[in-house]
Amino acid sequence: MAIYSLHLRSIGKTTHAARTAGAHIRYITRPTAHANLLARRMPGERNTARRWLDREERRDRKNARIIDKLTAALPRELNLLQRQRLVMAFAERATQGKAAWFAAIHQSGADAHNPHAHIVIRDRDPATNKRVALLSEKGACRKIRLLWEQAVNAALEAAGRPQRVTRLS
Repeated sequence: MAIYSLHLRSIGKTTHAARTAGAHIRYITRPTAHANLLARRMPGERNTARRWLDREERRDRKNARIIDKLTAALPRELNLLQRQRLVMAFAERATQGKAAWFAAIHQSGADAHNPHAHIVIRDRDPATNKRVALLSEKGACRKIRLLWEQAVNAALEAAGRPQRVTRLS
């Protein structure tokens, strides 16, 4: 049975120590996690992504929200490639295809029976420097949880699986 789980947290300049966002990238990409890495509009290699995020943080205003981090359960009913497609589709939709995102999918080794994705969203359109995912707005958690539900159910349907998830629990 497919399980729904999504946790949303943020890292900000006033709430966390400097370079915490980059340290999060280092943690979710640690070699022992055997992570599959995906990224758009930011580097996809772990060390380069961390340096890029640290550089972006230095450019932010003093009270900026640096990243939003999501942890989401991936359906065991999907294969490795289908899970990657699910994460990519969700991240692109959440960022409207404009903001930078990075994902580490943990689905092998110790996590073979607990597949999940760590998704980092840098909510800035590089062209305009405006926020697009709006994860700090009122109702954003409800919106992103619905978006994940829809993405998972679409992936399950495309795979021909009868299972569905719901964010309501």
